[in-house]
Amino acid sequence: MNAPIEMVMICMAAFSICGYSSSAAQLPTYETPASARHGAAPAPTERPRWHSPSAHNGPPLHVGDTVAPLHIRGLTAYGALQDISRKANLVIGLEATMYRTDKAIEFDFPGGTVTGLLDAFVAHAPDFKWQDDGGIIHVFRDGRHVPLADLVLDYPGASNAIRFDIWRSLHRRPEYIAWMNSSHCRAAERWRPWYFKYDSGPIDIPAGRVSVSQLLDYEATKTGDGFWAVLQSDSLDGPCMVAIIDWSWPD
Repeated sequence: MNAPIEMVMICMAAFSICGYSSSAAQLPTYETPASARHGAAPAPTERPRWHSPSAHNGPPLHVGDTVAPLHIRGLTAYGALQDISRKANLVIGLEATMYRTDKAIEFDFPGGTVTGLLDAFVAHAPDFKWQDDGGIIHVFRDGRHVPLADLVLDYPGASNAIRFDIWRSLHRRPEYIAWMNSSHCRAAERWRPWYFKYDSGPIDIPAGRVSVSQLLDYEATKTGDGFWAVLQSDSLDGPCMVAIIDWSWPD
């Protein structure tokens, strides 16, 4: 089971169990490693390992390419899409509102084209639609963007950065902090840095004006771990929670 992203979904659906602070723009915090709790703090230069648990072989596939039979599963549609991205070697970016009533998705794909696989997903999650944008599959719920994904950054660039570096620095951008405060939203991620240990290697990102979604597209394509999501809680279901997901994990 895809535990980290699925647990984000559960936390966003049940705010009381996740330990959020009252601060509107909360930098995600991390639990102290067991070694540090027992007096052996990790070296300050320690970084996640650079490898990926994905089933990727070669460059990402495109909509006309063929994939083998696959078993797809997720506690929610988000988890199912991550499963598809990993198993079929697709770059997928998701923007969606999540709801308490979201259900698990599980199905067997008999094999066929990438288009057939994505259409099979939509058959199980009809409120989701996908589009092919130059080899990147963008998925939206009810055809709507999540506003945070469209936030434009004056991005300073990154050198020799892994996913954890990019994710952490994004939360420290003044544009992100200002958006969170003005939108009265809280960060829904509360994960340990070692969830990023499955990383395919460092990348360089050029400086420039770029939206959050464009930055995540670039990161997913260049690292080879091709899934990202920007998720927001239902506005009728309590305080605003948003999550930026760009990490990987094994089965």
